[in-house]
Amino acid sequence: MRVIKSLRIVMLFSVLGVFLFACKAKELNVELRIDDAVAALNGSDGMVEFEAEFSGFGELDDEKRVQVEALENILAKYVELEDFELETEDSGFTITIEGEIPLTNNPNIDNAYFILVSQSKILQGYKELRFMTGDDFSSLKGEMQSINFMLAPSEYHPVKFKLKGSGVQILAPAVEVDGKSHLLLNTQIDGKLKLLFKGGVFESTGAGFFFK
Repeated sequence: MRVIKSLRIVMLFSVLGVFLFACKAKELNVELRIDDAVAALNGSDGMVEFEAEFSGFGELDDEKRVQVEALENILAKYVELEDFELETEDSGFTITIEGEIPLTNNPNIDNAYFILVSQSKILQGYKELRFMTGDDFSSLKGEMQSINFMLAPSEYHPVKFKLKGSGVQILAPAVEVDGKSHLLLNTQIDGKLKLLFKGGVFESTGAGFFFK
């Protein structure tokens, strides 16, 4: 029987105009237990729980409601959705999505988004963890653009990893911790640690770090 581990991701998407603008997360928060990452590396694939919040300005008329419904149907094809909630407000509307994406050691899975854990090929004795996109991302992007060109999802997002572990050594490049920037962070977790990756190279590659 496969053991399913779960994490939590909170995605906050900023929006311009009456609908989504470029679908780039303001910040992607990932709560991760190092033990779960090790289990995935050893073959016990898990599912990552996420919560995504989209905000829009302006009146949510019938045409936009139809687009929101179409968006939900498309996302359900590529992501394991548990909830899709639409709330209207005085200044606009908010869409909150909850679901799951894989945590795995397989780099060739098709899922639009997943978290990959592997043995580092660069640093001996270290493991590598990265936020990734699979082959299904291109299909997801194409279907969302067919509804509204501005709905194209970004491939990479600013990511904050909220780590939990004990006696774990962390190496993280170009990272921010508690508001302080580090060219290369070399530290040990004994409890909790938050790593924020944003801007620069992380506009074109998935955020990640090394651990042992």
